[in-house]
Amino acid sequence: MHTSLATRIREQFNRGECISDELTAQAIQTLLMNGIYFTRG
Repeated sequence: MHTSLATRIREQFNRGECISDELTAQAIQTLLMNGIYFTRG
């Protein structure tokens, strides 16, 4: 999931588009979930 999300963000940058709120929220959620998993160890 993380890879496809990064790819979608990169594609939008390449097209010169703004990153959509949905994509931003998804990225933040993914980062938060990763952070929670890391802190739980």
